Amino acid sequence: GGGGFEWLLDYTHPELRTLAPGFFNDLVIVGDVVYITDSYRRREGDRQHMLQRFYSLEGDGRVIRYNLSSGEVGVLADNLYIPNGIELHYDNRTLLVAEGNMYRILRVDLASGKVLGEFGEGTLGAVDNIRRSNDGKGFWIGVSTGRTSTTSLPDILSSSPLTRHFLTSYPLLSPLLQ
Repeated sequence: GGGGFEWLLDYTHPELRTLAPGFFNDLVIVGDVVYITDSYRRREGDRQHMLQRFYSLEGDGRVIRYNLSSGEVGVLADNLYIPNGIELHYDNRTLLVAEGNMYRILRVDLASGKVLGEFGEGTLGAVDNIRRSNDGKGFWIGVSTGRTSTTSLPDILSSSPLTRHFLTSYPLLSPLLQ
């Protein structure tokens, strides 16, 4: 029986408060460091705002690094587009970070936080999570919204942030983007 849990980090942590996190989404533990995706900095909890955040193409997400031994908190990677899934790559030097509204998975260097490029050649839709496979040869990737053709509305709008901002600024237009 019984088991339990221990809070590793919460919004009252002094160093974390200065970072003003908005929406913790996923985490991976590498040694004594926890890497956490913070999907966006502003806290907006209802579904309408979530869709607006998804389609607005604002790169205010990041990966936060929390050292369990020292208690130090900092930002590993910044200016990401709704990072949600996160996993350690098999090379043990990079993290795979799923950017939901960009339909891609990035490789992020653990030492520098630099984005090294994309992992794979595009995805089947909005990547929601990523985990290592049990056989040690690949990854399981969750997709929350699939693409119905080779070019989807988010793909078309990704090259036009101003248009995306206009469409997501008006609540009546938001359902068109679903």
